[in-house]
Amino acid sequence: MALYAYISSAGRKVISGDIITFTGAWSGSTAYVSRDAATDSQGHNWIALVANTNVALPTVFDVTEYTTWAHLVQIEADVTVANPAYAGDWLLDVWNGTNYSVGLFDQAYSLAETGTNAAAAALAIANQALALSGTNSVGAFMPLLQQAYNLGVAGTTAANSADMWGRDAFSLAVAGTNAADQAYALADQALTTAWSGTQAADSADMWGRDAFSLAVTGTDAAAGANSQATAAFSVATTALGTAWVGTNAASAANSIAVSALNTAWAGTYAAYLAKSAADNAYYMADYSLSVTLDVEKSLNRTAVTALNTAWVGTNAAKAANSIAVSALNTAWVGTNAASAANSIAVSALNTAWAGTASVSSIVTGGTIGQVLKKNSSTAGDIRWSDMVEYGTLLPATGTITLDLSSSTPRLRSIAISAPTSFATSNVSAGNWISVRMSTNGTASAIYFGENWSWLGTSCAGSNTLTAGKYAVLSLTCFGQSQTDIVAAWVAQA
Repeated sequence: MALYAYISSAGRKVISGDIITFTGAWSGSTAYVSRDAATDSQGHNWIALVANTNVALPTVFDVTEYTTWAHLVQIEADVTVANPAYAGDWLLDVWNGTNYSVGLFDQAYSLAETGTNAAAAALAIANQALALSGTNSVGAFMPLLQQAYNLGVAGTTAANSADMWGRDAFSLAVAGTNAADQAYALADQALTTAWSGTQAADSADMWGRDAFSLAVTGTDAAAGANSQATAAFSVATTALGTAWVGTNAASAANSIAVSALNTAWAGTYAAYLAKSAADNAYYMADYSLSVTLDVEKSLNRTAVTALNTAWVGTNAAKAANSIAVSALNTAWVGTNAASAANSIAVSALNTAWAGTASVSSIVTGGTIGQVLKKNSSTAGDIRWSDMVEYGTLLPATGTITLDLSSSTPRLRSIAISAPTSFATSNVSAGNWISVRMSTNGTASAIYFGENWSWLGTSCAGSNTLTAGKYAVLSLTCFGQSQTDIVAAWVAQA
């Protein structure tokens, strides 16, 4: 017969399984009565303390005294952890099982006390019977002997029952002890897991610092690319203005050329009229050879006038032609200026696109040990270049001065062989440097004596670089003074 335990408003209760009605999975439409048992979605059993319908099962496992449903735990079998996922049930089993074993011990003690008292009473009656036996009054002491015998049997039975209760209590105590031992094993596993999580967090912190240094490098590269794009846009704007000037000059030259052409046509037409008049005069002069001299002279004067008029028209046409030629040359100058301005604008636009592309994406290619840099002082594009200087920056002892100017490589490496101090020069906003340090097989002391602003724990003063390990020093300037330098120093564990 299985035994079960639960907690109600009257305290902890133990109940036999044969008076419990197990109804299966809980349903909101089922009308439950007292001692009905229902199962939740996780397989836990709950017993109805009172009749109810559509009262949801609790979701918390503790020693709370519920009024409608109580967590039902089997306590007959050995307490074991069949599934770690039900650790809450198991701990409650241990609690209830322990209290149940204490109750059995109390009952065993009471039975033992009752049996002892009964044995003492039997002994007293037996002594009375023995005293009376000397008087040969068998009828008088026989009832007393019968009472003594009955009390002895009762005491023996009580002692036997106490022994059984004691054995059961001992078994439950052993089960509780085993459950406590398993709880300790689980706690030890939890502690080991917690230490693993702590070490993983420490590794994540180191990766975060390295990522921060790379992010600073990428941000500086993007800022440089943005400056180049801004400069290219300015050049494009200037070229566009120049193109408009050339276009306006060409338009003015075209207007002058049109005027000159009209003038040339007017002069040509005047010359044509003069020539016609001269021809008529010539015919008339030839015809009038027989006319009197006065008439001849008159015609000659007319011919001379016509000739002069023709020369005037010819000269006007020549002047108009010169003006037209000048206008045409001016128009060509304006056209060439517009073409040159257009070429400049196209180049500026290409440069601006190159600068814009360098901001929005990273140039492909490159090899290990290379970084992005400007290709020249005038070009706006970006190229991969070897900027890392391997080996020592300066002799790896004494004081090393880190040059933060933009004309020096930003990524440096150094192998330290003796105690070394670090200082800086060319401190200016926007300058930065990242130094990878290593040792020549022996641990070395490193000193940062500057008034830098440290990220996290300050490393000012003495630090130790372990043999065979790497460390990275990152310095970024946000002003002109030493306190404007944001510093970070991370060493391998």
